Amino acid sequence: MRHNKKGKKFGREADHRKAMLRNLVISLLTHGRIETTITKAKEMRSLAERVITYGKQGDLHNKRLAFSVLSNHKLVKKLFDEIAPKYTDRDGGYTRVLKTRMRRGDCAPMAIIELVEGEITKKEPSVQNITASELAKDVKPKEKIVKATETPTNEPEAVETEVITETETVTEEAVVNEPETVTEEVVVNEPETTASEPEVEEVKDDEEKPE
Repeated sequence: MRHNKKGKKFGREADHRKAMLRNLVISLLTHGRIETTITKAKEMRSLAERVITYGKQGDLHNKRLAFSVLSNHKLVKKLFDEIAPKYTDRDGGYTRVLKTRMRRGDCAPMAIIELVEGEITKKEPSVQNITASELAKDVKPKEKIVKATETPTNEPEAVETEVITETETVTEEAVVNEPETVTEEVVVNEPETTASEPEVEEVKDDEEKPE
């Protein structure tokens, strides 16, 4: 059973395998990005990030640990002075692996491993990568605009009809109710007083003339 035997062997002995991974890490820190097979890139990634963590510590002990991997004083100085300070806000993920092509000859899957500098910027989606939900979001505002243009044409007609019906009912009520109250009061009260007074005056004139 393979207890505590993680990692790829690459068909090499331990010394050969360690030397290969160290050389890959040295090339990565020197140039910033290299191209290799996907399996080698994934295997060296843990060692490269461990070395960058040594550089973030900054003490003498970690410098000696980094030198045991890199075996180059100038590269160790570059690691502690230039590379490691870029990742003070990061707790890991100093590298990224990007698949590229199939190698001609043996068709081995190749990849680029590179150092991450700063925050990863999101790329704008191309036309081919736009999903159906994003297309639906773009269509909905257009439907709202069409509805907004259609409603104003219908609303004024409904308002005009309502106003006309209200005015007609109001005028009918005024014509029917007001004349009834006015005519009854005038006709009933005034004729009684005016008719009684001239009758008394005519009788007095008749009585005075024969004498």
